[in-house]
Amino acid sequence: KRALLFIVAIAATALGSAQANLIARLRPGANPTAIAQQYGITFREQAPDAPFYLFFVPAPLDVHVIQAQMLTNANVIWAEDDANLVMPESAGGGRGSTVAVINDRGRAQAANTGALAQVGFSRAFTQTAGRLVRIAILDTGLAPSGTPLWSKTAAQYNAIDGQGMAYDMARGVDSNQNSIPDEGVGHGTFVAGVVDQLSPYSRLVIVRVADSDGNATAWSLIKGVSFAVKSGCEVGNISLGSADAVPALGDVLEWARLNGVFFIAAAGNENRNMLYDPAGISKVLAVTGIDRFNIKATFANYNGDIESCAPATG
Repeated sequence: KRALLFIVAIAATALGSAQANLIARLRPGANPTAIAQQYGITFREQAPDAPFYLFFVPAPLDVHVIQAQMLTNANVIWAEDDANLVMPESAGGGRGSTVAVINDRGRAQAANTGALAQVGFSRAFTQTAGRLVRIAILDTGLAPSGTPLWSKTAAQYNAIDGQGMAYDMARGVDSNQNSIPDEGVGHGTFVAGVVDQLSPYSRLVIVRVADSDGNATAWSLIKGVSFAVKSGCEVGNISLGSADAVPALGDVLEWARLNGVFFIAAAGNENRNMLYDPAGISKVLAVTGIDRFNIKATFANYNGDIESCAPATG
């Protein structure tokens, strides 16, 4: 028994000593560099015009010990491990929606007559000019060429690289380490194209929060949400999520709602009675998928908290 306990203790120490990132919300006026120095960690960056911060915890410090210590600091509202998020298409639904080609709006609408009818689409209504609402697309970005959607893009931000255009393109990334790089390429362009079909007079805010393999982190999403608020968006779409709860996102999305941005998120594609986070957060409109017969798609998640559905096949 003593030998077993010794081995378990060594394993726990090894796990705790791995370098990691912490995300935190600080009170107004707090100095993130000074806070980091208190715990021997490094302040990395702040979300755009928002009270959310990223810290780096080096080995051999235990990220969970640092987190507990930070929570006793009067200037820290919350601190949490960074988390990974994926596109729902990474399970169940396959990668069929990662099509980077967007035709002109008329051809696209003609090709999707059935799906558009399912959501009560009215061409006459969408051809009536109204208030120019900004819609944030938090995804893999937008294809750099071959799409007219950049002409209706009001702002763009690359939350993955921190600089450069939010282009949806192959970058040789295999972040899920399945030997298939760039599986997410085209997803953000596809989502932006769907939004354009349904709401031609809206203006897009393109935010690259997922890499070309379709993977994101809670921090990249938080930066994207912050940029949506900064850019004056009223609506945001998040086709990403985590099967595990990410408590920080509840506070971040409530902050966004209080600043005028309402988010919609995907429930997930694992055919399970559950919701991905952030779709499972009460401040977010959770959407699941149906087939052409208005029946739940075979791969779509289901749950009593789902508030809406939309065509997800064909």
